[in-house]
Amino acid sequence: MAESAELVKNLLEVGTIYHSLLFSYQRGLKKYMGSRADTYVHPAIEHLLQMDQQETIKLAESQSFEEAVAVFSDFLARSKVVRSCVLDKIEDDKYVFKVVGCVWAGKVHDRQVSLKDVTCPYALVAMALYKKFKGFISRETESEYFYNGTQTTLEPNTT
Repeated sequence: MAESAELVKNLLEVGTIYHSLLFSYQRGLKKYMGSRADTYVHPAIEHLLQMDQQETIKLAESQSFEEAVAVFSDFLARSKVVRSCVLDKIEDDKYVFKVVGCVWAGKVHDRQVSLKDVTCPYALVAMALYKKFKGFISRETESEYFYNGTQTTLEPNTT
């Protein structure tokens, strides 16, 4: 039992490292590339779907954006890394993707100096799905961070 608890603790720390690494990468791109950072972000999130085709979730096989996000959200909830994810439709092509009860929120959201300039890793997956199913590149939006989750707006990049 103690070995199992140690494994879970270590896996959570690995997740913390990956969150911090992704946030550092996003900040570095923005710092050195400015608005041109999107040039690198969008191919990276598109690559997520290509990688997923070799995995078990297979998000790209869904029939719609909403279905793909629901499959992803269910996977995260079954994995116990979030309590839930919610996709709210605001307008025709504008959505808010919410992560509630993220296991990393207490560690990562409090540990970082500022999270005002980065996007939640789960929201990046939602952005990749948005592009695939809606045909729009989402405006890169920084997530809003809360004590137990995030909220990220997905809408077409009109620039």
